[in-house]
Amino acid sequence: MIRVTLFGRFTAGSEQCQVHLRDGSKAQELFAYVLLGGRRSHTREALANLLWSDCSTETSRAYLRKALWQLRSALEQCEPFSPAFLKLDSEWIQIRPDSPLWVDVLLFERAYCDSCNLDAESLGEQVVDAMQEAVELYGDGLLPNRYESWCVAERERYRTMYLWMRGKLMDYWVGRRQYENAIEQGKQILHCDSSHERTHQRIMWLYHVKQDRTRALGQYEACKEALAAELGVEPSRQTTDLYRAVRDNAAPVLPFHGLYAPNERSLEPPAISSFRGQIRELSSNLTELQRSVEALLTEVESYSNGTVRDPLAPDRAAVSKAGTSGDTSAQRMGTSPALGSTKQVIRSKHA
Repeated sequence: MIRVTLFGRFTAGSEQCQVHLRDGSKAQELFAYVLLGGRRSHTREALANLLWSDCSTETSRAYLRKALWQLRSALEQCEPFSPAFLKLDSEWIQIRPDSPLWVDVLLFERAYCDSCNLDAESLGEQVVDAMQEAVELYGDGLLPNRYESWCVAERERYRTMYLWMRGKLMDYWVGRRQYENAIEQGKQILHCDSSHERTHQRIMWLYHVKQDRTRALGQYEACKEALAAELGVEPSRQTTDLYRAVRDNAAPVLPFHGLYAPNERSLEPPAISSFRGQIRELSSNLTELQRSVEALLTEVESYSNGTVRDPLAPDRAAVSKAGTSGDTSAQRMGTSPALGSTKQVIRSKHA
């Protein structure tokens, strides 16, 4: 069995040996990318274009063959008696479903998928244990020393899942009144996102419930410093109201419910985040299209009013010199029939 870790520094190996793939090498990048796809198949063309996007098709395919040879050699040296880890043909590349591989990110993602459709109150002990094991695997995030565009995007995706699971675990422990466990989950969220104000609020409230006013007030100061350093802003009114309630030993209300999403935008399930991005992009495109149509309509109106010369109308001076007496009504108005027709089409489409 070969164990592969993609959280933190890349490692791969068994109890007997290590898979030797040089840090930063294309063979290592190829292995990581294919592993992140689980058992999904990849075309050689897609992999070559992704990993060697600045090369010609022929050159990138040659580099891919070389990286595959290096990867297969490294795996076979570590597990010489195991079946081939890679399933290859002339067009496709895939990790064999029966390959003796343990991969941390796949275990992590499985725990996320098992919990994402459950409320915190519905989590069973087995699911909670799997989530806790998963978030402890996360470490410094996905391959923090790699900066390829695909890796940066995947790193952010796993970071979102990590914070989302931490938030749901925090909610789980609050519901069971195990406040120390809940506070620890909150601290781990802040370790990854120090300016997350709602998590600061919740930890303040938890310390207050535990009658530890000193730490509750200290959490407010930590929140204030983080917001100033990271975002250049002051705490929100909700946070300052909570601070005053703690300071005056009042009974502050719970900062917010539905804790499994401590930040409803940054920690929401990745699918919803993706939809939000697509909607924003579509909205931007529609706005730009509307502006273009309005600008074109304005330009057409200018031609019609004679403030701007119609490029489709004939040269008036030339017509006058030629003594032409057959001007059309459209030419006398300074507007060509073609332009008038264009204006009507644009208006009908815009309407």
